[in-house]
Amino acid sequence: MPIPTPHAHHRPVARRLLRDEVYERLRAAIMHGTLEPGELLRDDELIAWLGVSRTPIREALSRLSEEGLVVTLPNNSTRVAEFEQSSIDEALVAAEALRKHALRSVVGQMSPEQLSQLEGPLERLREAVTIGDTTAITLAAIDYLSKFDAATGNEALADTTALLDAHITRGAARWPDGASRKELLRAFDDLHQSVLDGDVKGAVDAVGRVHNQSPR
Repeated sequence: MPIPTPHAHHRPVARRLLRDEVYERLRAAIMHGTLEPGELLRDDELIAWLGVSRTPIREALSRLSEEGLVVTLPNNSTRVAEFEQSSIDEALVAAEALRKHALRSVVGQMSPEQLSQLEGPLERLREAVTIGDTTAITLAAIDYLSKFDAATGNEALADTTALLDAHITRGAARWPDGASRKELLRAFDDLHQSVLDGDVKGAVDAVGRVHNQSPR
């Protein structure tokens, strides 16, 4: 898919926190599949799309390279990293272990405000399952689970799971059928109820089911 052209709905990047916003826009485009695996990323096209200079783009690409989402070739060109199912499987295993650790740390300890932050992503997940939008399912699921990462107060854990989630999202289109999506939603509903009840074991078991239903 070609790099998007700068239409009205593609707003220029805001001047504040420029390098971070460029990174977030490029990362989202890779995760959502707008920038496809193997696609060549040309500086001039990215400059036209994002409306920024070359420097923040190169900084963002360097950061994405460290995360394994883009690769720099010997001729100094940059491409979106190819999709590898094995890396998705490995990311799912690691994310499951970290999420279980997070749940053991925070279930029964979350504030009313932290619990209320779970409602929006869960509702978006239900809507996405209803319409069968696999990318929206993945993004809502990750948004929901990330609340537990944040609640731990452990920045290293949150940063690591965010990196794993970026790779997991690239496998979103591989959800095989509607039955699996419905089972995923049941697992999330059980997870949510366990968290509200302060049931650590129930929450840990449910998040294991969540990851078993994720794209492999």
